Amino acid sequence: MYYLIAMSVLPATFHGQKLDGRGGAVVLLDTDGRLDVQRLYDIIQGVVRHAMDDTHTSSDATDENIATMVRDVMRHIHIFRPQTSSSLLSTLQSLHTYFLHNPRGPDGSLPLHGIFIDSLSAFYWPDRLRDEIARTSEIGLPATQIQQAQKQRTAFYMSVLYAEIAAELKRLQGVFGCGVVYSTWGITPRSSSSSSSSLGMGGLGGGGYGNNIWAGPPTFKPHLPAPWNSTFPDLRLVVQRDRVRTYPGTSTFNEWERDAAIRQSVVRKGKFSAWVDTSTLTAWAGGEVVLSALRKMPDNGGFPFWVREDGVFMDDLMDDIS
Repeated sequence: MYYLIAMSVLPATFHGQKLDGRGGAVVLLDTDGRLDVQRLYDIIQGVVRHAMDDTHTSSDATDENIATMVRDVMRHIHIFRPQTSSSLLSTLQSLHTYFLHNPRGPDGSLPLHGIFIDSLSAFYWPDRLRDEIARTSEIGLPATQIQQAQKQRTAFYMSVLYAEIAAELKRLQGVFGCGVVYSTWGITPRSSSSSSSSLGMGGLGGGGYGNNIWAGPPTFKPHLPAPWNSTFPDLRLVVQRDRVRTYPGTSTFNEWERDAAIRQSVVRKGKFSAWVDTSTLTAWAGGEVVLSALRKMPDNGGFPFWVREDGVFMDDLMDDIS
């Protein structure tokens, strides 16, 4: 997600070098409370340095130039930290005023490129408990009274609140023409033989990556209420760090010692794998065509990326490390 934010706020070019950034502003809703601003800075800077190193032309950009530019673009990352799902909804409802009725704001005429939520699962368990308590209190009440409470919002309904969050995000997309990216947790694994999977982009998430996506990698059932588990996300990606294969039970200490350096090198590479969750593809217009195209792609549309101390990279820069 930090990489996507970096590409959203970076300019298209810098000192004559192509960065492929979108030059926009973003909203980051840190619901999990895990935001690391220094790490975000390092990743944005890593994208710039990698672009500079990868080019065949020289640049006059100095370290100070790069640091200044990174600090400048980070001013266009608007961070909010809602503490409940209700405050998340309220924050989203205030964004229209925040951006459109604040002409002297830090972004001026910059377009809002994306709304990022990390993560939408943050309040799942408290909301689920609150919903169960509310439903228990309705036992024995007339159906008309229950319906009236739901209509007047005098009782908590998790499904209603999450539907309102999705509707507000859709409204903001219509107003600003921006994307929505959100992460969720992988709570309930499916059987590896299942043809369905989960997670969204609007989404990033967790999972397990096998050698053949269509052979049935570990996937996760959507745990959020509708429409988050079906129609809201256009694309779901399952993301997981590649695991180092465990030793068999018959391995010896000498084998562990012999392979230690190789295994440590693999860990240092920080390789992750991602692939498209196909569980909702058939709900798209033309989803079957997309599904067929994915089957024809290398690794069925899966792709690797590398997370290192100095950034996130879509190509392997670690081959020179022994």
